[in-house]
Amino acid sequence: MARSLLQWPSWLYQRYSRFWEYGLLSAGWSMLYLLCDAGVGGFVLQWRIVLALCIFIAGLWRPVVAYTLFVAAVAYPLYLVSIYVMALSLAVLILAAPVIVRFLPQALWLLAAPLWAPLNLIPVVPLLAGLWWGEGGGAIVGGLAALWLKIGAVMTGAPAGLWHSDGWALSAPALSARFYAADSLQTLIQIVGPLGSDSLTLLFNVLQVLSWAGAGAVVGFLARNLHARKGKGWSAALSLGPGLALIWAGYVAVPTWLQIDGPRWREPLWLPAQVLLAGALAWGIDAWGRYLRQPVLGRLSAAWSAAARPGFGGMRGRKRSSPRRPQSSLPGGDVSASRTPKSQDDQDIIMLELD
Repeated sequence: MARSLLQWPSWLYQRYSRFWEYGLLSAGWSMLYLLCDAGVGGFVLQWRIVLALCIFIAGLWRPVVAYTLFVAAVAYPLYLVSIYVMALSLAVLILAAPVIVRFLPQALWLLAAPLWAPLNLIPVVPLLAGLWWGEGGGAIVGGLAALWLKIGAVMTGAPAGLWHSDGWALSAPALSARFYAADSLQTLIQIVGPLGSDSLTLLFNVLQVLSWAGAGAVVGFLARNLHARKGKGWSAALSLGPGLALIWAGYVAVPTWLQIDGPRWREPLWLPAQVLLAGALAWGIDAWGRYLRQPVLGRLSAAWSAAARPGFGGMRGRKRSSPRRPQSSLPGGDVSASRTPKSQDDQDIIMLELD
């Protein structure tokens, strides 16, 4: 009985997997819109709720429609920040749409990366990307997430170092103060300029982006190759170690080698604790996903199979009829019987010709 109760979440997820997957995607796009619009103060509350519900309901039908409505709804809040920020954002979201619609979960996870910053858990993004989507997805999502965090930080006037992103928040008032009166060229300079003000700064940012891409790729590669030997739980735990080491190297080894101001190996002490906490959280989230996807056994599996049949088990107990032998077009008899006289007549004709 207790085992059956523990399997109910897995049964519910697998029985209605399409609803849950579409629902999570739709809720994600709706939440991103709500946070963006609430931060800027674009639409009134009633319109904000209606638009968020439209995005969510449309996503339950087609997730692509949810993304389309998200892009349309987020245009006005971005316009209130700056018309040029809106133009750049919409250009990226629209021009990349052919790729984004094919990889909607990855795109949502990437755009939501700044939400982990106030919780001091941004390493969760590349680690889970590697566990969920393998080395390729982990590398692309991890590298782009690091770049997106850096761009968001410099747009609000914060330092571009990834360790500074812990505790940072993408603030709409800071964006408006920096970009509201800027023209198109000034907007572009304020976004790109701090990332490459000199050669060492540019190299520093490139290496940090590569460290996150490498972390996602290593985690995905090890998780895939260790799965057959150690099982899913152990493979996820063992693959996170090298990924955490690469993220830590991007935090500490890169600025130390380039002689840029940054954290040292033992200072501050809270930084390695945050990295380890992010790794433990990534393993826990992945373990919950594996629990939902585990095979459902016992009575729940039988009930699921019965519910999947027409009439909810109405076919139970009915014997499956054996496959019929192909019937001849002639009434009575099978194919082989109908062919026997024909073959005998052919032999008689051949014998007459020989005589």
